[in-house]
Amino acid sequence: MPHVPPAPDQPPVLATLTTCAAERTPDVALFADDGWPAAPGPVTDFATFDRAVTDLAGRLWTAGVRPRATVAIVFANHPRIQLAAFACHRIGAIPALISSAMPDDYLVGTLEALHPTWTIVDSAVAARLSARVREAIDRNSRGRVLRTRAHDGDQPPAVLPELPAPGTPDAQRLRDDEVALITHTSGTTDLPKLVAHSAASIYQHVVPQLGLMTSFGTHRLSAKAISFVHARASSAIITCLLIGMPIGCITDDDPARVADFLHRHGPESLETHPNTYISWEGLASDPRRPMRTISRFSSTFDAIHPRTVRAMLDASDAEDAYFFQAYGQTESGPLAGRPITRADVYNHDTRVIGIPAAGRTVRIVGDDGKPVPFGTAGHIECLSVSQMVGYVGRPTPAVTDSWWRMGDVGRVRPDGTLELLDRLVDKVPGIDSTLALEDLLLARFPALQEALILGSDDGAVDVIITVKTGSTIQDDDVENALRDRGVANIRLHRLLPADLPMTGSKKVRRTSLRSKLDRL
Repeated sequence: MPHVPPAPDQPPVLATLTTCAAERTPDVALFADDGWPAAPGPVTDFATFDRAVTDLAGRLWTAGVRPRATVAIVFANHPRIQLAAFACHRIGAIPALISSAMPDDYLVGTLEALHPTWTIVDSAVAARLSARVREAIDRNSRGRVLRTRAHDGDQPPAVLPELPAPGTPDAQRLRDDEVALITHTSGTTDLPKLVAHSAASIYQHVVPQLGLMTSFGTHRLSAKAISFVHARASSAIITCLLIGMPIGCITDDDPARVADFLHRHGPESLETHPNTYISWEGLASDPRRPMRTISRFSSTFDAIHPRTVRAMLDASDAEDAYFFQAYGQTESGPLAGRPITRADVYNHDTRVIGIPAAGRTVRIVGDDGKPVPFGTAGHIECLSVSQMVGYVGRPTPAVTDSWWRMGDVGRVRPDGTLELLDRLVDKVPGIDSTLALEDLLLARFPALQEALILGSDDGAVDVIITVKTGSTIQDDDVENALRDRGVANIRLHRLLPADLPMTGSKKVRRTSLRSKLDRL
């Protein structure tokens, strides 16, 4: 029987969580689309996951990793990132999950901000590190760099020693309020911020999911195609381990491969990034109906386009299918969310993201920091039980018993629901909501893969579009649609999807895109 989760104010012991889950429900599936080769054997379920965690924890301990040491984990995107994190938890070390998808400048800057005690690199990343990044890893870890295999048969580069044989350390528990996990923000506008969470704060990312998941039943497969360095991946794995829910991890988000995975495994729920869902819209017309079994779609990483939500619900054969749109950030944890059903998908604005969850309060303030009336746009601020401990390597604004500014512009509607209008850094003078205009373009023109609206120093409105393969669209049609909404001085750019600079969570790096446009 699945374990009854701990109370909301009693976080699980991260050092022993995988072992406890393996003892309760050893055969519950936990696997990846590539077969997940890992010493001491492939990971297929809770028991083999725990066995691999124990093996890696023993190797790290033998290498010299000790409690409260910070361990940078720089792997290719794969759930083995979470395996390594739990290996660190086992011996009381602090895992710092670093996306290897960052540009070199960001990766070097992140390592310099972190100054890890140790760094562990997998062979897939080690094989493609630039000399500059390799030097930054070695310098910031003071030579304490280890390597693990991403695939059986990989050989370590001469400069990266392989992990030693495993020892048998005892589990080392940290206090619930100590820093236990470091992740980072997406880095859409600048160098990603390193965010520290305790066992208590990351558990508050989990708590809202526990009741929701158990109310649906925990026996059906949950499929995740997400960034496995993200705090969302940590909370997802913790949730599944606590309630005994099977989880299948998708590391290759190519639509054809995803269709094969979904057709073969028939998951009940599916989660990925909004821009990944966009690339999967064509699966709705796949004759195999690979999404037919999915009753719960979800996304927590960014605003999602209404057109995409409709496509996903159309792809499901489940009578009660819905799309759960959530809102939050790495620093604050999840704040609000709401389900979108077929009954309201044509009338619901996906930027209306629901009422704050228990333990969360949201308010809207003006530039002076004072609350504004209902319906008035301003800065979104929150108080949340899931707020971070603080930033690493940079000053941290007050977060304890203080309102946290999200960096988003929105308003609270009279019914208490929160409406997201824009990221503050994306505001364009004279436009109420660039997000609303982007939604308009995607709804009006099915041929569009993506539409982005950026301001510029010279006052022009830069509109960037990418077009689906095999589709066509006229520039004049796009420009006229925007002019009808009062947008003037439009400068249209066509790019290929591959030309958009993306984060590991498939968000567009808008600052990098701005620089790209300036060079055109």
